Amino acid sequence: IRHGESESNVVKDLKRANKEVPNEEALMSVHTSERRLTPKGVMQAKAAGKWMRQWLASRSTIPKRFYVSPYVRTMETAAHLALGVEWRQENRIIERNWGIMDNLTYEERVKQFGERLEKRKEQAFFWRPSDGETLQDVFLRLREFGGTLTRDCSQMDVVVVCHGEIMWVS
Repeated sequence: IRHGESESNVVKDLKRANKEVPNEEALMSVHTSERRLTPKGVMQAKAAGKWMRQWLASRSTIPKRFYVSPYVRTMETAAHLALGVEWRQENRIIERNWGIMDNLTYEERVKQFGERLEKRKEQAFFWRPSDGETLQDVFLRLREFGGTLTRDCSQMDVVVVCHGEIMWVS
């Protein structure tokens, strides 16, 4: 399950629409791990929880395990799913590290890294944000987590609450 809409998602969407974001600088000063769900994100998580509770009830005889990224927005999503389960925080499923770019406003990113950002379109899997991770790095981290799931959870249903790029490389 991907986390619900986050504050960062709203900024990205507004910037893509060429709209101003009044609190962008303040939001970017907060580490990505601390960024929260929006009210829409909470509603999305609750809707996913309704479906998930029905699905889990239909598979009540199968053992289950629940993992969540330790980022605030994923833990909020897990809580709003309202599954009444114990969540295991898992560092290998955290968001991709965007390095210094993560704390820059959109305009600052383009000004400082515009040329490098253009390379992202050509080399998506191997492109590295300045001092951050490539998607290949993320894949290798996730592959290790997959090994844990294979060893420890092969006879279980597993629910994971994580981030978009984690899902892309899985």
